[in-house]
Amino acid sequence: MFFCPQCGNILLIEKAAGRSTDSVYRWVCKTCPYICNIKSEMYFDMNLEKKEVDDVIDDEANWSETVETKCGKCDHNKAYFQMFQTRSADEPMTQFFKCCKCGHQWKEG
Repeated sequence: MFFCPQCGNILLIEKAAGRSTDSVYRWVCKTCPYICNIKSEMYFDMNLEKKEVDDVIDDEANWSETVETKCGKCDHNKAYFQMFQTRSADEPMTQFFKCCKCGHQWKEG
């Protein structure tokens, strides 16, 4: 994201008017009259890290019931499960799973 040097608002990209053969783009501020032609190609690479999932319930005693289901990480066929009402009362409950072998967690519903 780029910001206007005059007023500080976010700059938008638009195609310059009146240029039918050339593809000229420019930075434009919608708040003030600032305009700046883009002279070269621009791109950015961002490496995003996946957030580690915390335990839904910290107490290990609450992860006592098991069910036959396949873990998406290690293909083990048994997992602990719990159900919680995470949305409004007229919506179904959300099921949380934790693999018995590798500890991978996921939810359904």
